[in-house]
Amino acid sequence: MPRTHRRPAARVFRSALILALASATAAVGAPSVALAKSTKGKKADLAIQKQGVLTAADFPPGWTSQPAVPSTEPPASNACADLRAVDEALKSSATKSLTFLSPGGEQAGNLVAVVKSATKASSYLEPYGEPSAIDCVQAQLQATFKQPQILNTRISVSQTTGAPPPGADEGVAFHAQVNATLVTQQTGVVFVDLLSARVGRSVVQFVFLSPTAASHDQQINAVISRLKAAGA
Repeated sequence: MPRTHRRPAARVFRSALILALASATAAVGAPSVALAKSTKGKKADLAIQKQGVLTAADFPPGWTSQPAVPSTEPPASNACADLRAVDEALKSSATKSLTFLSPGGEQAGNLVAVVKSATKASSYLEPYGEPSAIDCVQAQLQATFKQPQILNTRISVSQTTGAPPPGADEGVAFHAQVNATLVTQQTGVVFVDLLSARVGRSVVQFVFLSPTAASHDQQINAVISRLKAAGA
């Protein structure tokens, strides 16, 4: 595929993918997210959460940031029932990062929630292993890319379990490849990576978008290290 075809497509995709950051991040999860009830506990949890969000220092020079886009609800379907519930729960408990953008079209964002116990945090990840979670992620991406300038899309989603990132106690990841054709017949590919991990009693979720399937291990490892150092 000629590069001259991929670059215009990538530029058109950027507005759609910015919207996908917040919705995809908030969508992949499970119910029962709650902060500790005591005031002292809440303050301590919020301090941990602040250590778990991505910052400009996590990215190479040249990356810029903008306010996180408000989350959109997962589709109203049976496949997304549990994920719609967690979307509501995370709105009031999680701390969300800014949206970070690279000159080459990559985007990144994350959120973190400290829950009342490691057991609760572990239960928060359970629905990721369900087939309906894959279906929901795919449905969200289909809805995101349904725009007048996009003629059609072909989206594939895969799931990885049992291999948490270094330092994390548990983790589930989704990798999506979005092949799209514009009304101008130009074509492009965007890769979407979603990761949800447990670090102690913290649950952290990442969304990375890239036209080249770039690795984001450096950012993930930096956040997990800060969470562990903060006592998550």
